[in-house]
Amino acid sequence: MEKCTYPTCTLCVDYCPMHSIDFSVTPPIIKPNCEGDDLCWVICPHDAVEITNLESTHARLVMREEMKDNHPFIKLLEEAEATGRFRRLVPLDKVGWDNIIYKNPNHPRFVIDEE
Repeated sequence: MEKCTYPTCTLCVDYCPMHSIDFSVTPPIIKPNCEGDDLCWVICPHDAVEITNLESTHARLVMREEMKDNHPFIKLLEEAEATGRFRRLVPLDKVGWDNIIYKNPNHPRFVIDEE
């Protein structure tokens, strides 16, 4: 909270898709319905949001090497791709943390233009 400028800046609260950030109480809380979307982290202009357990909180979202051949969703996509009903935009081996959002050390990592 030392870096946060709330109530001057409310970007994280305004753009949270799950309405998980609650500054109306002291100390502020992140409600359990947070799904790890990280929009708050990438748009914070003051580097006030820190994700210290990125790997563990996102484990269910990250395709692990040992899961990729057995995951039912991947099998469905492969079947759809084989029949021409689905086209990958990103190869499966390129999906992961090697992403500009995660590698960019500057804040904000993503800018929302409110015009």
